[in-house]
Amino acid sequence: MIKQSRCYVPLDYEEEIRRIEANPPPEKHVFALPDGGRLEFSDIELIRCPEIMFSPAIVGIEQSGIHQLAFESTMKSDVDIRGDLLGNIVVGGGPSMFRGFPQRLLKEIRALASPRHRVQVVAPP
Repeated sequence: MIKQSRCYVPLDYEEEIRRIEANPPPEKHVFALPDGGRLEFSDIELIRCPEIMFSPAIVGIEQSGIHQLAFESTMKSDVDIRGDLLGNIVVGGGPSMFRGFPQRLLKEIRALASPRHRVQVVAPP
C-alpha cells in the first residue's frame, strides 16, 4: 500500500534528489500500521525504493538495472524481431505499479536502443 500510494519513479533520479535536497519538506511522511505502530519516510526514501530496480548498485548489488536486462534480453533474440519486441514492451503487476515506472523504463530503453527502433512501453491499468 505504501509503495503504491507514495513511492514513485522519477524520470531523472539524480535531478529529483537535488530538487528534494534543495527544498526538503518540513515533515516526514507518516504511515499508520494496523497494529497502531507508525512508519516514517523521507521523500528521498520514497524514490530510492523503486530506484533500486534501475540502479541496484545503490544498495550494493552488482547487477544491471531492469532496463538494461530487458534491452539485453531483446538483443539476444533473432535480429528480425528485435524491432517488434522493442515496440511492444508490456509491463504489469508489482513494480510496474509505481507511478512513473513505465515512463522511466521507456526513457532508459530508448537511450540504449538504436534511433531506428521505435520503443514503446505499455502498462495496462
